[in-house]
This record gives sequence, structure tokens and C-alpha cells, in this order.
Amino acid sequence: MKKIFLSCFFWVGMTGFSQKIENSETLQPFWNSLKDKNNVTQILFLGDSHTQAGFITDYLREKFQSEYGNAGRGLVFPYPLANTNGANDFSASSNSVWEAFRLTHEQEIYLQIGAGGFIIGNKSQALIEIELKNDDFNQVTIFNDPKMQGKEVELLLSDDSSLKHFVEKQTERVSYQIQEGDTFPSLASMFNTTTTKLKKLNGTAVTQPQVGTWIKADKVTVDYDSSFENLLQSIDKQVFGEIYTYFQLPISTRKLLLKTYSDDNNFYGFHFANGKNGVIFNSVGVNGATYADFTKFPLQFQQLKTLNPQLLIVALGTNEGVSKITEEEFKESVENFITNWKLENKYSPILLITPTDNTINAQKTKKIADWIIEISQKHQIAYLDLYQAMGGAGYFRKALAKKVANKDGVHLFKAGYEEQAKVIWEAVEKSKK
Repeated sequence: MKKIFLSCFFWVGMTGFSQKIENSETLQPFWNSLKDKNNVTQILFLGDSHTQAGFITDYLREKFQSEYGNAGRGLVFPYPLANTNGANDFSASSNSVWEAFRLTHEQEIYLQIGAGGFIIGNKSQALIEIELKNDDFNQVTIFNDPKMQGKEVELLLSDDSSLKHFVEKQTERVSYQIQEGDTFPSLASMFNTTTTKLKKLNGTAVTQPQVGTWIKADKVTVDYDSSFENLLQSIDKQVFGEIYTYFQLPISTRKLLLKTYSDDNNFYGFHFANGKNGVIFNSVGVNGATYADFTKFPLQFQQLKTLNPQLLIVALGTNEGVSKITEEEFKESVENFITNWKLENKYSPILLITPTDNTINAQKTKKIADWIIEISQKHQIAYLDLYQAMGGAGYFRKALAKKVANKDGVHLFKAGYEEQAKVIWEAVEKSKK
């Protein structure tokens, strides 16, 4: 049996100054795995909105797989079903609407969030189709909720037909009176819309909903032409496992089409592999995420552990840098994160990446970068000071002048993210022993 290793990247965040990874000797197990041509080395890049956009991870995935071999697309969350942005190298469709939340959301509807940092949930049988644009696969792992264990799930083949051509979204303007327990994210989920659209319709007051007040929403429903199912044939049928469900397919394909027979579905992500040796570069990006957010739900690290991680690279801190968090609170959240990860992955080394400059709170962001370095030194953890590597203070204004940064003061465009990805790639390669 092939050994499978996982390396995890958590991202936060014009090339500046040359920068190396400090304490890089702790990454030796990762390099040993890559040198072994009989391995599948999985890399998982986890982070915030800089990661969810997909530009950094697309660049790094291509670099790693070109150098060390392509063993599959890896972890995917069907962002389109959750009405949010994500990588553009796959599409996702369903014949059902789904409630959706990310781990940063205030909500009491779903008590757990798993591998991908998001959840889609519904209360009926449904079809989900995920189509990869560039990668074939013959192995699929579904990350599901424990309550689905024992319920049937079926993988289907649709030949040249696609579910997306048999579904059509309909929008209806509705009025709704705020109830006890409603939150801004739960309202968006309730109507299968986005928080941005709700705010546009109702103003900023909707972000702090008051019981008894009325709001407007564009409620989205799905019309489904069930004749699609006459075109399908079964590939495999089994029951959901406790926290994940694995399928070995008899064919290679780029399209996953599954039917869940459960009447209470919670999905946290889908992992794709092709059975070859090389690298699988996974990513988990969650808009607005902090170190503390990644310690909220034990199921997430439990599911990621099943990938057999070899290295965790953490790059968070951007959102703390524009918050009121204190030094004590921040350091405690990072150390809790490290402790929780080590509980599930005792021998997995860690690489921390600092956030880069912004114009929202540049001084606080520099402090966050310094605190990450202090924690890394204290615990002998590898780290990359991306703040300095990209040029330090003033970097974001230079990025604006080059037109590779967004006027929101913190986000970049594709070209800007790829410049950062290049610096990360070169630093990682220089650390190779």
C-alpha cells in the first residue's frame, strides 16, 4: 500500500526582500516524503480570504505538482452551493438549495463544521455534482457529519450530460419579520442569498437584526428537471461512514455526481485523488478567519487528520491585524491552535507564515507578524516572515500603485497574490535539505 502524507498550509495575508524560512530543519520529514517517489505527499494550505480566492493556491499547486508529480486535485469545498467565492478550477451544482455557513459565522443551527471550514446542509435527498476542469480522479473521499453514518449514498455516471443544464435558479422578492435567534449569516442562509445582497436591500441595520423588524430578501429556489435521472447509471452505492466516506472508482473521470438518500445532510468537503504518486495540494480558505476560529470545531481537525498530515503550514493573522485583539489574547489563540493540532497530529511539523502590510491598520498588522515570530521562536516552529519578504511597511501602497491591490486596503488582485505565492514557493524550495 502506498504511504500517503499530508502537508498543511494556513494562509493569511511586488516581491520585496529575500527571505528564508527560519527553523527550517523542523521541516525535514516533509522533504523526506517528497524525495520518496513512491509516496503521495499531500499539502494542505489553510487560511482566510486570501486563500479562499484561490489565486495563491493555484500558483503553488502548479509549482509543486510540476516539480514532484500530480497525484490529484485534493480537497474541494463546493463554494457555489454556499453562495460564496472560491477557486475557479471546478464547478458545483445541485438540484436542491442548501443552508450554508462558514466557521466564522455566528449561528446555532449546526453544532459542527468540518474539514473545509464550511458546511452545506439540507433536510432532503439530493444530487450534488462537482466537475473538475483540469484533473482526473478515481478516488473520492466525502467528508460528512457523523449523524449521516449508515445512510445510503450513491455515485452516478451521467455520460456527457451535466446536472447544471437541468437546474434553474428562481428568485422571488419576499418580506420577513426578524425572529428570536436570527443572525445576519443565518438570514442569508435562510433565503439562499448572500450577506452582500441582504445589506444592499436593507442597509447596514440588517447586520444587527432586531426582533420584530421587517427586512426584504431575494429568496432563491431551484427548479429541477427530473428527466435528468433517466440518463444516469450507478457506479457504486454504499453507506456513509462516521466522519468520512471513501470511494474507489472503476473509472477515471473529472465529474463527481452523488445522490444522498439521507434526510438530514451535512457536508464539509470532497477530496479527489488519481491513484498516482506525487503531490496533492489541498486548500481550505475561509473568509474572515482567525486562529481562534480554527479551534472552534473539533471535527475539522479530526477530519483533516484522516489525510495523514506530514506538515502543517499556518498563515493566519490578517483579520487579527485589523481587530482590537490584545497581545495576550492573540498569543493564547495561536498557542491553542498549535496545541489542538498537535493533539491530532503529534509528529506533524508546523510552518507559520506572517501576514503582510495593509492600509487598514498597518501598525497592528506589524505587531501581529512580530508576535507570530515570537511564538515560533518559543516553540521551535518553522516560520516565514512574509511581512518583511514582501517589503515590510508600505508594501500595500506600492501594490496599489502597481494596480495589483484592491482599494479596500487589505486584498489583492490575481497578479498581486501570485507575486506573494512566488515568494512563498522560493522560500520553501530554498529550505529544502
